[in-house]
Amino acid sequence: MKKIILLSVALLSLVHADIFYKGNKNIGASLGAGRAYNKNYTIAGIYGNYFVIDNFSVGMGYRAWFGASPSINEVLLDGTYYIPLKRNLHPYLGVFGRQTFISSEDDYQSYGAKAGENLVFQD
Repeated sequence: MKKIILLSVALLSLVHADIFYKGNKNIGASLGAGRAYNKNYTIAGIYGNYFVIDNFSVGMGYRAWFGASPSINEVLLDGTYYIPLKRNLHPYLGVFGRQTFISSEDDYQSYGAKAGENLVFQD
């Protein structure tokens, strides 16, 4: 999972700083591995977000866990505000909610906050 996060951060750092403007959108996909219920899974996902105003995006995503039982599916909603300190430095704060569907267990919801930093390299 750490490799997926690091790769995502690296790929995001290659985009131009203007991605934080109203009307911009992006779509991405992920592929990785995870472990739950003492079993190994392959995790595939798709996600997208849209900047409703400058520096604020809302997003939605879906992940499916394959290769073991029970089957697991997740739907994620999030909102993220990017603090425009400098042209290439964008710390962010956000909130998220996730609905997890498990085939042989009770479904559950989770929510939380996130914080981090996007470093955008200019050409």
